[in-house]
Amino acid sequence: MILGIHGSTGHMGRVLAELYASEEPDTHILGFHTGRPLAEHEGQPLDVIIDFSHRDALPEVLDYCRSHGTPLVLATTGFDPEAVTQIHEAAASFPLFQSANLSLGIHALRALVREAARLLGEDADIEIIERHHRRKLDAPSGTALLLLEEASRRGDPKVVNGRSGQAPRTPGEIGIHAVRGGTIVGEHTVLFALNGETIELTHRGESRALFARGAMKAASFILHQAPGLYGMADLFRPEDES
Repeated sequence: MILGIHGSTGHMGRVLAELYASEEPDTHILGFHTGRPLAEHEGQPLDVIIDFSHRDALPEVLDYCRSHGTPLVLATTGFDPEAVTQIHEAAASFPLFQSANLSLGIHALRALVREAARLLGEDADIEIIERHHRRKLDAPSGTALLLLEEASRRGDPKVVNGRSGQAPRTPGEIGIHAVRGGTIVGEHTVLFALNGETIELTHRGESRALFARGAMKAASFILHQAPGLYGMADLFRPEDES
């Protein structure tokens, strides 16, 4: 397999390349970054691309995959609504796997949050707290927004990003709080606060390798799919349901 890693000089790109080298040595890896854009690639077509770059590179990545029909694992976050529309439109031309978080544990956490929100209904006040390293660009994190989506299935909440001054809760709102510091890989907590009791659902990432392993699974999966938009639910769906 010929794999293109877009964002190969970044931390995740390097971790991903190291994992492939140690666990799948038959994979031929080509790295792409700001100084070596995809458009300049010539020679044998890439079998799949994993993108761990930056949201500003989205048009270049989508254009290349659309022109060559190359399957794409899009692991970059921080897209605005216009970019999300571009992603959905592009998926009609080639297989595109997108997830703001490639962790199996986060996939399970989303299901737990969805069920807790269903069971507790309006009885619980919901807060989402996410913690990441000092260099993370987007806030709140893409994963926090995924968790917000699950918690919001019970209604249409008012979303409050942090609080300051006189800021008591209003009925139905969900607070999101972003913490940045040190080398925290990633931690997400969803708090359900009721009268006299609380429930906390937390996931802690202990190594960036967990995201790289998820990307590897996604790449193996998307290689054999028809054009369309896929995500974690597709990756972990039992074979008899696919």
